[in-house]
Amino acid sequence: MQRASPDFVHWYLTPFAPPKLGEQTPQQAQRAEPRRRLTQHQSAALPDPLPITAGRIHCLRKVSAAGTITLFNERWHVSRRLAGKYVWATLTTHVRRLDICYQHSAQQNWRLRKSFTYDIPETVARLNPHFARQ
Repeated sequence: MQRASPDFVHWYLTPFAPPKLGEQTPQQAQRAEPRRRLTQHQSAALPDPLPITAGRIHCLRKVSAAGTITLFNERWHVSRRLAGKYVWATLTTHVRRLDICYQHSAQQNWRLRKSFTYDIPETVARLNPHFARQ
């Protein structure tokens, strides 16, 4: 343990810079990303209250020892084999579906592991053209 301890301390104290971010930490990459603000016209066009809009909501979640993830205050069973791993959960609001994907390694693509019907008790509105990406 005494021989391995300096290596571990060095690893622990070294900031992690994912290769996909161009040797930047996630915090550095986020600072470099320009913030998009609503124009005055867009702000005035916002409905009150805000509806659930057609689109996707992406979340990363760690799978528990029981093989579940918690998303939007609900528990979803993924797989006990993935305990301790991270999955990518995507809620597609306009089709009311929750897809859970897993990437075995950085060299492989994300693969769909589970798909659930997700009941949304409200009407899902179409995206207002004012807020669509150009």
